[in-house]
Amino acid sequence: MEWKEQFLQQIKRYKKSCKVIKQINSNKAKFYQDWSNRMNVITISSSVFLTAIAFMDKKLINQIFFNSCSGDTRVFDFIFNIAVLLVLLLSIINLIYRFQDKSYEHYRAVIILSALSRDIDDLENFDNYDQEKAGMLLSEVRNKYKSILDLLPQNTDDEFIQAKADIADKEKRENKIEQGT
Repeated sequence: MEWKEQFLQQIKRYKKSCKVIKQINSNKAKFYQDWSNRMNVITISSSVFLTAIAFMDKKLINQIFFNSCSGDTRVFDFIFNIAVLLVLLLSIINLIYRFQDKSYEHYRAVIILSALSRDIDDLENFDNYDQEKAGMLLSEVRNKYKSILDLLPQNTDDEFIQAKADIADKEKRENKIEQGT
């Protein structure tokens, strides 16, 4: 096999690997973004609801919901305090798990891997190099690839398998679109 074919095969392997890792990070980014959105909606809406209730007359609410005409609002106060505690717990959970930050990290990884894929595309389409230059370019791609992987969080086998399945689904959809069906 000629050196140029070997060079092209090797950079195609890097590109394929980038594609899988990019899909893994895209899946993770979507997962964390969805959780962040859920937590924010639940926290904000329940906070607004509880704030509105806090401004209402406790005795009137007690009379309407608990059919109690006595001035005792202990049951209402207890339920209200539990609800406020749950909102506080949701806020703390969101701060501890940092869903938004994790989402951003994975979206950033997708951007970095996309840039490397574009660089590899340029090398595939660029014919003006000799064997020595190809070796230097391959070394540069390898170093970029390794340094990017060193910065990314580790992935599980299940995430890898899911990413491969997602890529296959995307390719099927792309083929359908190209065929016009």
